[in-house]
Amino acid sequence: MSELLTNFKDDILAESMEGRRRYQMITNEDGTVSFVDVTEYEQIGSEFGQAEVNAIHREINRKFDSGDVVDPLAAEESGFAADAKLTGDALREVSAKLPTFVLDGSTLTITLPEPDTEEVI
Repeated sequence: MSELLTNFKDDILAESMEGRRRYQMITNEDGTVSFVDVTEYEQIGSEFGQAEVNAIHREINRKFDSGDVVDPLAAEESGFAADAKLTGDALREVSAKLPTFVLDGSTLTITLPEPDTEEVI
């Protein structure tokens, strides 16, 4: 498993910046303009771009392609990612056995699910 960075830092602007970054507009030789950050910082934040996003996505893909993804209803220990499809299927199965309640103005309608004739209690 690759270690993902966990020490990212935010930019911290100097108090003299009054909470606003400052930019200087420079006119280029071709008539266009560029902006240069002239903000005073107490701390320069971490870079976060495609390399970091790709590392995170590779780790997520690796995790879900491993045996670390389990059926949440069968899992007996913590530390594993739940399989989204199995979780959704289990929730739909349980939800289908619950009554539904609809309140329309002052009228409450309760719909009971069809009895499960295959289930033996």
